[in-house]
Amino acid sequence: MLISHLHRFIYMKTFKTAGTSVELYFERYCADPDREFEERHEREAEVSRWGIIGARGQEFVPGRTWYNHMPAGRVRDLIGGELWSQYYKLCVVRHPFDKMVSSFWHNLPDGTRSELQHADFEMVRRHFQDWLRTAEHPMDRDVFTIGGQPVMNGFVRFEDLHAGLEGVCRHLGLPWDPRRLGRYKSGTRLRDEAFVRYYDRPSADLVRELYRWELEYFEYPTDAKVLA
Repeated sequence: MLISHLHRFIYMKTFKTAGTSVELYFERYCADPDREFEERHEREAEVSRWGIIGARGQEFVPGRTWYNHMPAGRVRDLIGGELWSQYYKLCVVRHPFDKMVSSFWHNLPDGTRSELQHADFEMVRRHFQDWLRTAEHPMDRDVFTIGGQPVMNGFVRFEDLHAGLEGVCRHLGLPWDPRRLGRYKSGTRLRDEAFVRYYDRPSADLVRELYRWELEYFEYPTDAKVLA
């Protein structure tokens, strides 16, 4: 989560959307421009006259004010409605079916991940469908909505990440250099099969129900011929 007073933008960090990589790209624009930028995965929150950088590397810690994946309403309340309305607000979104596959790989124990890396894909598929029925699913709608209403000025799609971020940079008057966009946490998904292959009809129906709002609002395909 980032706020730049210098460039008047707010970045809201969603789950499993290259969030750390995107955050690190824009982080330098929220701190002292005369200070040498140090890229690091984990960090504590930093508040200055140039902006705010939320803590990264851990989820919510009681008493922490600025942290990963904060709800939009909380950020608005902290900075006030005037700044909230004036600043350009953005986040990255991802097809929920793909997001669930990414979350599955991220949450696997190391031993199981290694086992599934070279297993027959039907075994991977069964593990995923079993996990899906009992997992704590990543819900981050409150990161980009308030009272159920979308409050971002720009939604960048994970599926077209570079083009979307280039458009954001153009809007904000910031340089776009795709070489600076890292690939943090990209190594957790050890298979390259298309996400649609993980689903059968019941598992696809489960995700359709859980993420009905996102699928409809962002017009992601859910046709049974495409998914399950």
